[in-house]
Amino acid sequence: MGGSNAIPSLAIADPGPPGVYGMRGVANAANIPGGRYYAVNWTDNQGNFWLFGGAGEDANETFGSLNDLWEFNVTSKEWTWMSGSSTLPGYNGGQRGVYGQLGMPGATNTPGGRTGAFGWTDQHDNLWLYGGGGVDSTGKAGDLNDLWEYNIASGEWAWMGGSSTVGSGLVAGNYGTPGSLTSGSYPGGRSFGAAWTDRQGNFWMFGGDGADAQGELGALNDLWKFVPSTLQWAWMSGSSTGGSNGSYGQLHTPASGNTPGARVSAAVWPDANGNLWLFGGIGYATWSGGDENNAVLNDLWEFSPTTNEWAWMGGSDQVTNSCHATDGSPCGSIGVNGTLGTASAANIPGARFASVVWVDSAGNAWLMGGEGFGATDTAGNLNDLWKFNPTTNEWAWMGGPNAVNGSGGESGVYGTLGVASGGNTPGGRGGAVGWTGADGSFWLFGGSGPDKNGAGGLLNDFWEYGELSHHPASP
Repeated sequence: MGGSNAIPSLAIADPGPPGVYGMRGVANAANIPGGRYYAVNWTDNQGNFWLFGGAGEDANETFGSLNDLWEFNVTSKEWTWMSGSSTLPGYNGGQRGVYGQLGMPGATNTPGGRTGAFGWTDQHDNLWLYGGGGVDSTGKAGDLNDLWEYNIASGEWAWMGGSSTVGSGLVAGNYGTPGSLTSGSYPGGRSFGAAWTDRQGNFWMFGGDGADAQGELGALNDLWKFVPSTLQWAWMSGSSTGGSNGSYGQLHTPASGNTPGARVSAAVWPDANGNLWLFGGIGYATWSGGDENNAVLNDLWEFSPTTNEWAWMGGSDQVTNSCHATDGSPCGSIGVNGTLGTASAANIPGARFASVVWVDSAGNAWLMGGEGFGATDTAGNLNDLWKFNPTTNEWAWMGGPNAVNGSGGESGVYGTLGVASGGNTPGGRGGAVGWTGADGSFWLFGGSGPDKNGAGGLLNDFWEYGELSHHPASP
């Protein structure tokens, strides 16, 4: 549906297509965000898609932490650059944040460049942003814990909480009493965690890589609740220190003592009953002495905001190959794909992180790709597609190869721009973003992986998947 099907240059580090920004606030068919991964995405009440930041390419094909905000209009099929900068100060740099006065919107306010931040949409159609690894008000890089609100109607950002500076690079959390909403409690700086919105409009955040209560850096498994009407945080479960193993309990059984282990880049989604789901990531299972940079997980969890309890629902509570490899290779459980298109209680995706998840109108979750394992012990960029039914607690492998083709992953098959075909498929990738359209179609943007020629880099290809009656063919 748009973007480039080929990486433009392999002569530079972190290659990827540059953004075409056009004029700020003006939609144009030629506009397109540059290649990037670990951006933040939202959907507004009109069904339009929003995209912010990530690590990627600016208008000059310079790589760094971006702070550009984009809107995609699902009716006109056009992108609009809405705020932030179209250029970066230098390779691996990022634009500093302009915070203004706490709680006050301003035309010049804008969050700094960041990667792996958290995002929510509130009941008043405002976009919220938290943390990420990025740049503070002084231009210093670190794990942020700043909270921002973007008003779509006014087109202005407001700094709503957290620190405008990262100090030594880490902002420690203030945990307070578990389950208590108090003005003094707040999470520490972090990135690459999980974010959900419940049916009451509250925001939830789990884990990631960042600072614990002592200001120590590591993988986290703390769960936080934020009430936007009162601007209060509550620490709901998990540990206030990093590197915690999971407490799995009995399969399919909620319990107050259950909690996923510390992890980053898990896949998350809400179901039709208001429960929150989490799958995989990089982190800790039940074993001791693991390395969160080396253990890829495929455990499945369900959390009930009503009872404040986790239940382990599937996947492995152990990692099936050695996590102490001297060559630094990843470890993780391989998948069980079963028969294509057929759900089974025995099926499970292989261990992975940085996947994309959509939720369809029936409440099923669809998971694509990420970095990790298919049905074999070879790790890399995946492009397999899975469907999960929360009612039956069963997975079905729906498309894509069941194994990684080398460490680079499968190349994309792009077909003809704007024309759906059963032969089309995005290439393997991690760190992409996705949206579910009002018509039930799924949309995918960017990530890191191979292009149509198998060349790896940062992608800005834009895909639509579903029963596309408005296109010449259906997938």
